[in-house]
Amino acid sequence: MHKFLVIFIVLLSVAVIATGCGKKEVTGSEAELGMPMSVTVDGSTGTTNLITKTGETVEVGTSQVQPNVMEPMQASSASTASAMPTTQEIQTALKNAGLYTGAVDGKLGPKSKKAITDFQQQNGLTADGKVGSKTWEKLKTYLNQNQQ
Repeated sequence: MHKFLVIFIVLLSVAVIATGCGKKEVTGSEAELGMPMSVTVDGSTGTTNLITKTGETVEVGTSQVQPNVMEPMQASSASTASAMPTTQEIQTALKNAGLYTGAVDGKLGPKSKKAITDFQQQNGLTADGKVGSKTWEKLKTYLNQNQQ
């Protein structure tokens, strides 16, 4: 069974290499209709070429697919408007608002969730117990205040 698998992989590799490693070519009766004789698409670059009846290669364009490149994240403070807060920041703000009496331990437990829901109800927000951007926008004002 192992030898069969090795032979199958070798044959599959040969077939892939023989097909042009990502280049596809379509030919047919297009020449009779005054259209290009063939179209090639290079899978590695996304370039599409037309080959005319006279053998001239004309580049039509490239794929609009962008390479999967990760860009570095810019450092930002978690307490800014665009960044989401840490659990400790949420607990601190809730404690300063007088709604949370537990320890600021970074664990989002039942006391923290109840305090979030109470804060949302008091501020006309959807009381779902989750700190989204709208909730944080109002809650972050309590982050650097002394406990009320």
